Amino acid sequence: MSVSPENTASGTLPELDYSKPTFVYCAIGGRNRAAAQFLSGQRFSAVFNMSGGIKAWKGRRAVWLNPCKE
Repeated sequence: MSVSPENTASGTLPELDYSKPTFVYCAIGGRNRAAAQFLSGQRFSAVFNMSGGIKAWKGRRAVWLNPCKE
């Protein structure tokens, strides 16, 4: 499911289960950190962002981070 500036700025989030872990990623890791921090401020219980994004994952350097506990 996609969470984008368009649907978060309008105050609506996609229908996600707030009680389940939510993993956020993007191409190189810049946008996912901001999105994960935003979602952590909402009703989500556990949000993780992929450090370095898909590019780091392909190079096996990605790490899942919990922005609430960084």
